[in-house]
Amino acid sequence: MAIILCAGPGTRLGSLTHTIPKAMLPLDGEPLLGHTLRWLRHHGTGGAAINLHHLPRVITDYVGDGSRWGMSVFYSYEDTLLGTAGAILPLGEWNNNEPFVVVYGDKWYQADLSALYKAHMRSSALMTIAVHHTDRPRGAGLVEMDADGWITRYEEKPAKPFSEWGNAGLYVCSPFIIPDIPEPPCDWGYDVIPALLRKYGTRKLLAVPIHGLAMDIGTPERYARARELAEQPGAIFLDRDGTLNELAPPGQYITTREQFRFLPGVLDALAFLAQNSERRIAIWSNQPCVGNGTATQGEVDELHAWMVEQIESAGGRVDGLYVCPHEHGSGCSCRKPAPGMLLDAARDLGINLAKSAVVGDTEFDLRAAWSAGLRECYYVSTGRGEVPSRPFRYPFSGHKYTVTGDLADAARLIVARERRV
Repeated sequence: MAIILCAGPGTRLGSLTHTIPKAMLPLDGEPLLGHTLRWLRHHGTGGAAINLHHLPRVITDYVGDGSRWGMSVFYSYEDTLLGTAGAILPLGEWNNNEPFVVVYGDKWYQADLSALYKAHMRSSALMTIAVHHTDRPRGAGLVEMDADGWITRYEEKPAKPFSEWGNAGLYVCSPFIIPDIPEPPCDWGYDVIPALLRKYGTRKLLAVPIHGLAMDIGTPERYARARELAEQPGAIFLDRDGTLNELAPPGQYITTREQFRFLPGVLDALAFLAQNSERRIAIWSNQPCVGNGTATQGEVDELHAWMVEQIESAGGRVDGLYVCPHEHGSGCSCRKPAPGMLLDAARDLGINLAKSAVVGDTEFDLRAAWSAGLRECYYVSTGRGEVPSRPFRYPFSGHKYTVTGDLADAARLIVARERRV
């Protein structure tokens, strides 16, 4: 379950919120709240409570009972604003005594909520706070944490910055936190988090760095930037081994052009995508042969330069190529199933991951895509020649993918979908 904080009047946005709540401001033709509900559902959230105060009918008329997103939604109206933490108290037993997620109605999320939730469930934390690097430390809640992620210091909008880690405005809370929320009005950053640190010390509040977007749209400048980002096009991300080319024998790696063999129909499929899709085309691949010393980065780069030449000679194109050189277990953020390569591509190529597609031959490809917020996923059976015997369920059954025979089949489905849209 989640609570979406939508009661605030949005005064920093000026005239933009005179007739519309800030959570209803449009992004790429859809209210921000619609994006938030879809993101929550993508990560397995089945129900949400929305607190209301400013222009409540605009929200209730749009969201209704939430069935449009496959969710159950109900509302809590506040005659007087209760604050971001105080908003929890009127909801009583709404969460059935289970952990709940807190999100802000004036933030645009594409972050990996599933990973945050899993981190919370593995811990003994009362509250798990998503953190990210902040470029405006005086305007954020700053977090100091130890090597295990336990928060040792927290201060909202400090006069003297002491950390590069900022509160991302995304929480997972134990239901046992509710008795520690004081009488409203009260705020998470100014009141509850500092009080919890004083009461429990450093082993009850966990900070988890997140991948992906958690962007405040609460000022005209930030809203304009969010609109610019939301209107960017998507991309088609193609795995390499098993999707574009034949796999190496178990325990071996493809490091030279002599070893590299395109799968049948791949070059024609890439030309078809280049001619019929307006989205960027990128290749992404785990290549632990660099990390374990089987090949050098230069040798892998040389192979990829040749591979791109072959693709372009056949009428295809490659707008970006991303490689993770690290071995399994390295803890890096780029090796699939981590979403780091996708996030790097979003930044480098100026793309909207929510409009992007992934084609791959392993569950790792799909897991990385889901973590980055991609919803259009294709699983090809050309890798090990296998079709999954059961649906992948990482970490929630709401994640979907389409099984196809090969890249050519996936390309036809991708283009057909684009034309319908």
